[in-house]
This record gives sequence, structure tokens and C-alpha cells, in this order.
Amino acid sequence: MTVMRYIAATRSQPQLKRHAEVEEGAVAKSLGRTEWAAAFFAAVALAVGSPAFAQPRPDLDRIDAYAQALFQRSGLPGMALGIVEGDAPIYMRGFGRVDDSGRAATPDSLFIIGSTTKSMTALAILQLVDAGKVHLDDPAGRYVGGSFLHGDPRGQAITVRMLLNQTSGISHQAGDQPVLDAGDLSDQAIQNLARRLGPDALDRAPGASYEYSNANYVVLGAIVETASGERYRDYMRAHVFAPLGMSHTYASLAEAPRELMAHGHRMFLGTSIEGDVPYPPAFVPVGFVISSASDIAKYLAAQLPGSATAAQLGISPQSLEAWHTGVAAMDPAGKGHYAMGWAVDTFNGLPVVYHTGDTGVFSSEFTLDLQNRRAVVLLTNGSNWLTSPYTQEISSGVINMLAGRAPRNDATIHTMAWLILAAVFAVPVLLLLVLVLLWRTGRPRSITGRVITVLIYGAAAVGLMYVLPREVIGVPLTELVVSLPDMGVAALLTGVVALAALFLALRPRMSARLNAR
Repeated sequence: MTVMRYIAATRSQPQLKRHAEVEEGAVAKSLGRTEWAAAFFAAVALAVGSPAFAQPRPDLDRIDAYAQALFQRSGLPGMALGIVEGDAPIYMRGFGRVDDSGRAATPDSLFIIGSTTKSMTALAILQLVDAGKVHLDDPAGRYVGGSFLHGDPRGQAITVRMLLNQTSGISHQAGDQPVLDAGDLSDQAIQNLARRLGPDALDRAPGASYEYSNANYVVLGAIVETASGERYRDYMRAHVFAPLGMSHTYASLAEAPRELMAHGHRMFLGTSIEGDVPYPPAFVPVGFVISSASDIAKYLAAQLPGSATAAQLGISPQSLEAWHTGVAAMDPAGKGHYAMGWAVDTFNGLPVVYHTGDTGVFSSEFTLDLQNRRAVVLLTNGSNWLTSPYTQEISSGVINMLAGRAPRNDATIHTMAWLILAAVFAVPVLLLLVLVLLWRTGRPRSITGRVITVLIYGAAAVGLMYVLPREVIGVPLTELVVSLPDMGVAALLTGVVALAALFLALRPRMSARLNAR
């Protein structure tokens, strides 16, 4: 009817006006017969399109039992798990304890979240981009100040976008943080570390390919400070945490209430050992924001499509899309891609945007299912290469179960992890058995036997005391013992047994020299 009235009003010729009036009457009769049908089908379409009709409500009891079972198997001391659907959390629970006194873990317990911090640093950069204070394709050195990468010309090719996408060419090793050292404790720690990066930090051409490096996000933290004129922790509090209602999230250990803090734990052969790592101010933009599952739920909810709190992120829809768009291939097959502080991949075939975090004594998993407007946050106060498959399985399983899919059974991964650990520990045990045999028989007595012994034990010592920590895991042996105690102890035992065997193999010659004197 509205369309016909518009036609009648816009036609000036009298003959057309009469035609329009007749046409309008005919259409009115037709609409009278069809309006009820149209209204009916519109109501059906609206109902079908609503989340409640389109997909069944998640079976939270089943999900809870699933998470509880895996948590108990993991040996982790404590965990907080939150599930968001649409604009609000639908499940929040703590498991286990936050310290050895037995304090229960809750959704409000505070954890150091690890590298999931990177998405927050990326958000701060995107806010500054939308404010016109930073440009993604500008050289990063323009904002860092000083002589970026000590004046290496290659540094001029590194853009802010490359830092966000982990394609700057800065190596993984350049971003390592010694777990035994908090480093620079000054208010300028972030900028000082960014400016200390030298030409040796680059191991490939800027923009050539993906390489995950914490150093990229140290530099981004420095850019947040120089572009905003505020310290990183102050900027995050005012522009990220407060607008989203994250009242218990901190970018400073000194500001976090001690009564809410969980204590970190190292894991040794499935047993948790309480012990924290130093809190390095320069690495806060990389992985040392402190938060709770209840606060992270607000952060994740704001990122889901159609969120009522999306405006509180302080970025444009274009920046929000870029934040979640994977551009840098993370594996040769190109299955996963790094976005900006987020990774884009599939969990058991379900498309997700996610990131993991690990400080050595805390770990975290953030997962977004944008298609179904759901998210999962998982925080723990324990960390180990044997426990990480469990936290990953919980996150993957829960987000799949929310979508009505079966979780993947990762029992094979857990078995392989234990077999690898058994093999690492088998090396010093076997070497010790051979050493005892050599001691009892007095062998090897021949030159050839002694050379073979030296080669075998020397290779074992170098392999487990140097190659494994430095080249495979990326830390010296002293830090391996602290950060991954089971691996570190196995490597250390190998070294002790190998040195003893070398001494025994060389002893006949030493004794002969002494007797000759």
C-alpha cells in the first residue's frame, strides 16, 4: 500500500492518477488476503533466526563433567573456566586451589595470563590507529625513538603491522626472557628493552615470513607509550580495562590485590610445586597482564559479533575485523594464520580465533567462536609441557561441545608426552647402568673401548645438557631446571652420569701417569 500511495503522489497526469487509485484498491484487497500470511512467515523466520531456535542450548552439566575429568587428570593445582554466549557469561567456575594453603580457585581469582596479553596490546595499538596517533604501515622506528635496531637499515622496513602479525623478521630468540631475572625494574623498562634490540635480533628479511617473537610485542608496548604519552600500565587501565568493566585486571604486580592472587606452580612428573617466576616490567605487554576469568569473559564478550559492549573496545569495525583476520601462515601447510595478537585456525574442524599463554608457572587459553557468538576462557596456576595438552584439550573440547560437536579425544598426545619424558629419563638411567658395569669390571681397558665410552657419554652430555635446553627449548640448562623441572632434572642427571663415566674411562691412564712418577 505504501508503494502505491507513493506512485499516486508522484504522478502528475490525471489519467495516471485515476489508474493509480484503481491499482491501489486492487492491491489493498490482495494485501488483505496476504498480510496475515506474510506476518506468520515473518514470525517463523524471526524465530528460526534467533540463537535459541537455531541451535540447542549447551549442555553445561556435560561440559562441566568433561572439564572436571580432564582437570583431575592433568595434575594442575587450580583452574578457572568461563563460557560466554552472546553478550554474557553462561558458565563460570573455579576448580582446585590457588595455593598450597588450600584456598579454592574461583572465577575472581587472579592469574598472570601469559601471551594472551598480546591481544590486549594489539587492541591498544588499534585504538591509537583509529585515533590517528599511529599508522599501521609506518616504520616502527618512527615511534620507538632513538636508533631502532642500532641504526640497521633493515629496521626501517619493519612496520607496525609486521610487529602485530609477527612478520618483522625479529627472531624468536631475541624475545626470550630469562626466567630467573626480572630485568629492568624502572618505569622506562619497556622502551629501554625495545631500544636495546640490535641488528643481531633479525634472522630474516622484514615481512618475509612468520616467526613468533616476544620482542615484537615489547616494541609494540613501547609504541603504546610513546604514541599515547602514557605508561603502558596507565594506558591499559584507562583505555582498555576500565571501559570494559575489567575492574580486577592489572598491568602491574604491585597493583594486584594479594588476597586474590593465585600462586604459580611448576609441575614435576605430574606433581605441582608452588613457586613463582620474577615479574619483568619490560615483558608486561608480552605476557604479564594479571586478570580473572570473570574479567576476561567481559573482554571476550565485547569481541563477539553484534555485542552490546563492542563500542567499549574503542576501535572501529574495520580495526576489529583486522584484529581477528589471520594473514601470516604459521605452518608450512598454511592451516593456521597469525592475526594481531590472535591466531586463526580450526579446533577439530571448527573455525576459531584463539591464543595461548604460558609464563612457566601460569597458563591461559582464550578461544572465540565468532560464527556462533561464543567464547571460552581458561586460566591455570600451573604449567608444564605435560599439562599443556590437557588445557588445550579442554578449550578445544568445550568450544566444540558448545557448537553441538563431539570433542576430540587427545589421549594419544598425552601418551606420547609421557613416552617422550620416559625416554629422556631413560638416557641417564641406561648410562648409569653401563657406568656401574664399567666400575665392576674395570673396563674399558683398551684404548678403543675408552674412546668409544668417551664419545658415547660425551655425546649424551652435550645432547641433553646443551642441545636440548639451548637449541630445542631455547633456554640454558639452569633455566630449564627451573621452568621445566622434569626435563631439566633428566638433563642434569645425564650430565652428572656422563662426567662420572668420562672420569672412569680416563682413570687407567691417569693412574698410570701417577705410578710413573
